[in-house]
Amino acid sequence: MAHQFVFTLKDLRKIVPPKREILRGIWLSFYPGAKIGVLGSNGAGKSTLLRIMAGVDGDFLGEVRATPLPLAGLMCIPPAGREPGPYFALLAELARRHDVTGLSMGMSEDYRTAVMMGATEVRVGSALFGA
Repeated sequence: MAHQFVFTLKDLRKIVPPKREILRGIWLSFYPGAKIGVLGSNGAGKSTLLRIMAGVDGDFLGEVRATPLPLAGLMCIPPAGREPGPYFALLAELARRHDVTGLSMGMSEDYRTAVMMGATEVRVGSALFGA
């Protein structure tokens, strides 16, 4: 039996005022159990892409199709050198909206903020083993 995609983006585009295209021609498809990462420089559209994928931002062009999946948890690593609170708050809101209890967010330097925002898991490797 062939696997069916559980999430698909087709020709995704996002335009913000005045006419700046921050996402263009994104095509992605995921099989069940896929683990993904989104990499890019500041301002590349990573957060925008994830908000669209999560259903938080509906103002885009293209097609987004998702098959309901059992979701065990969410994970967030904010950009280096930025205040982590807003990113943790967005992840906590997504978790509440989708009844997800597992929140992996925060690292050695910001775990206190993560725990205050509801983290159930934090990464503290550099505190234990050094940078």
